[in-house]
Amino acid sequence: MGAAYPANAIAVLPESPAAERAFRRLRSMISEAGGSAQVLRARTIEGEPELVAVFNTAREQEYAEIIAGCGDVIAVIDALTAAGRFRHADLEDKDAALKRLSMRHETIQARDWFGAGNARSALSSLARCQAALDAYAKRVYKAAQARVAG
Repeated sequence: MGAAYPANAIAVLPESPAAERAFRRLRSMISEAGGSAQVLRARTIEGEPELVAVFNTAREQEYAEIIAGCGDVIAVIDALTAAGRFRHADLEDKDAALKRLSMRHETIQARDWFGAGNARSALSSLARCQAALDAYAKRVYKAAQARVAG
């Protein structure tokens, strides 16, 4: 859900219909498992900047994983290119990796309530990764065409 845990057994999300549904589902699952849970609507009286920082720190860590993942994909593409290895299987593998990163990014973005500091860097990393993959794909297609013609 992307919830922040400011204390043990307390989860907080900004108010929204989606957050309420998620908490109601969670409460139901806890009840079915024999536990107890409450869903509360609360208002911050003091400490809101610190609470926002908790959310942003969590999202920044998640975005950092996207940035690192894109770096890994680009590094592999660079290594494959340097080795002159232009195979469809490698292209499909890196394409699947980029799709997983993109889907993960969408999930993070949907719960980035307060605009984490490295959100734009993650988006830029995905764009660089896509460009590297596109360039690699052209080399794979060219190599395949050469093999057929040869």
